[in-house]
Amino acid sequence: MKEKIARLHETYQSLTGHTTALESGREHCWWQWLQWRKEEPFNESDLATVIGWIIKEFKAERRHSLSILRFTILIGQPETFEELLDQIRAEQRAKTRPNPLRHLRRTEPETLIAGSRVKHVSEVVQKVNVPSLIEQMRKAVENGA
Repeated sequence: MKEKIARLHETYQSLTGHTTALESGREHCWWQWLQWRKEEPFNESDLATVIGWIIKEFKAERRHSLSILRFTILIGQPETFEELLDQIRAEQRAKTRPNPLRHLRRTEPETLIAGSRVKHVSEVVQKVNVPSLIEQMRKAVENGA
């Protein structure tokens, strides 16, 4: 177990750039991290996935701070690590899941406005002479229509 913990700590240091010493308190944190999920324990690949994702999110400016990479947060709080890993896996599943509607083309119904067929409101603005339309409406109101 000590060798596994030492390897995980080396991986953590190389991926984060942190140089925290592996003393007894941190060894205990690693031991708890490894015991957190009995059915499917965390592993070195999970560690690399989460750290890589955090750094990628930071570089893409979707994460404001890298403080979550602190040992006491990422490893010392296994529930935080688990939530991040679950979020990453959910995002990956969503990206690989086929869209059942991808074969359907988005079609917009045409509308008849002022004698012209239009598909979008911007076309209405281009095709309708607003002053003329206002004048027609004023005359219709005057004539009692």
